[in-house]
Amino acid sequence: MHDLRGHGLTAGPNNLGYVDSFNLFLNDLENFIELMLKKTGFNSAILFGHSMGGLIVLHYLGRISKGIHAAITSGAAAIVNISTGSWLMLSLLNALSPRYRLNLPINPEFLTHDKRVVEEYINDPLVYKKPTARMLHELIKASRDIWKYIGNISVPIMMMHGGEDKVVPPKATQDAFNRLRVSDKVIRIYNGMYHEILNELNKEIVYKDILDWLRTHT
Repeated sequence: MHDLRGHGLTAGPNNLGYVDSFNLFLNDLENFIELMLKKTGFNSAILFGHSMGGLIVLHYLGRISKGIHAAITSGAAAIVNISTGSWLMLSLLNALSPRYRLNLPINPEFLTHDKRVVEEYINDPLVYKKPTARMLHELIKASRDIWKYIGNISVPIMMMHGGEDKVVPPKATQDAFNRLRVSDKVIRIYNGMYHEILNELNKEIVYKDILDWLRTHT
């Protein structure tokens, strides 16, 4: 596990919520996998990604796939709802002022039903609340581009999503799952859960499904 560019300790004080290009996430992931395999002596690994991380996983599997023999996604951001007008404005802002910070209408209360986790999220100084225009532009562009690569995925994959997710619509995972050509694929939509299914009140159900799947794919 590593903090992505623009996230956590990797970002530093000036780059929280900023990345030059979505492709840098893929380059970093490829290098990280290579490093971990070298250190552990394993031939391959199972990849897990949540939200934007899930989108990164899908891109990696569809475009690179090196060093991975199976994968799991949670709430993958394969669809980011934005109007045509807002997209045009964001594209212009990205070109003129890529580091401009935007207010996003994401209510922390819709991340999970666990109030303790919500409070931790709100008070975490390493969680950026205002992404830059470049970060948001790259994320949305990647969510639109993934459909060109989703059919290339050839490793076993488990896709999960909260049925009441208000951050990324469950349709994102359902549509991506439907476009997969690989035969070894599983989808789990958890009714009543929000975006952070691994941090929900009844998260044990999710963990059990993951462990059961891993036992047959390791």
